[in-house]
Amino acid sequence: MPAIFDVKIASATCQWSVKTGESGNPIDCLRAVVAGTATGPVGARLELPILVWSDDKVDCGAWTHYAGALVTVGNTCRRIAGQPETTTWTVDTGGDDCPLKYGFKNSRTYTVKIYANNDINAKKQDAKNYLCQ
Repeated sequence: MPAIFDVKIASATCQWSVKTGESGNPIDCLRAVVAGTATGPVGARLELPILVWSDDKVDCGAWTHYAGALVTVGNTCRRIAGQPETTTWTVDTGGDDCPLKYGFKNSRTYTVKIYANNDINAKKQDAKNYLCQ
């Protein structure tokens, strides 16, 4: 029976907010959160690109998190022996940090890919367009 590889983005949200900076001036910030599921055999590698900047918080669920990625810039979740075939994952810019909205378009796209071990060609991918509001 062939190995099953799947990855799905369940949700993608992005919100602008205004915080008060150390100098007392308002700062436009954004918070982006993308979540989904991944399925693969032992050795499967899920590549999660950076949402806004490299301080994204990544939760690989039941799989193991590795900072950095082989193909894209971001993070990797890998299934190792003893972990379930399917996991949930989340990438979040975080609530405490303040990625500045300057230079970011309201319309964004997030793409995730799942690979077999260290292959460079993805077995499956999913993309979602969303708006920062």
